[in-house]
Amino acid sequence: MESTAKKEADRIIGKLKVAIRLLGFTNREIERRLGYTPSYLTRLFSGQIELRFEHIVDIARAMGLTADEFFAFAYPARNDPPSEAAGQLEALLEELRPSPRPPKAPSSPAELTEEGLDHRIAQIVQSHINLLKERKPSPPRKRKP
Repeated sequence: MESTAKKEADRIIGKLKVAIRLLGFTNREIERRLGYTPSYLTRLFSGQIELRFEHIVDIARAMGLTADEFFAFAYPARNDPPSEAAGQLEALLEELRPSPRPPKAPSSPAELTEEGLDHRIAQIVQSHINLLKERKPSPPRKRKP
């Protein structure tokens, strides 16, 4: 029976192959970018060379991806409920996150009145009108007969 680690390594190899092809690269081009010998990726992908984390990060970088971008591609968001350990980790991390900033209070009590809000809306509308006036008009379109 194949181990879970082996299955995951095979899954990542498959995702690396797919990403290389979808982004229009060849194995040889990635090997050249990384300074690997010819057929290194073939041996890596066939299991002759053991896949290491460094390989994944280096190959992702050679494709123009960051490690987190590649792993987001390899492991897209799931709808499954998280494992118990993942839930515990998330709860612990939540306690360490800073609380969100409270919304900015109005700078003066006048802004809370209907008159103050009307004044602010008028300012915003006027600023947008001014922006539209500053824009160069686009050339008229020719109508088809």
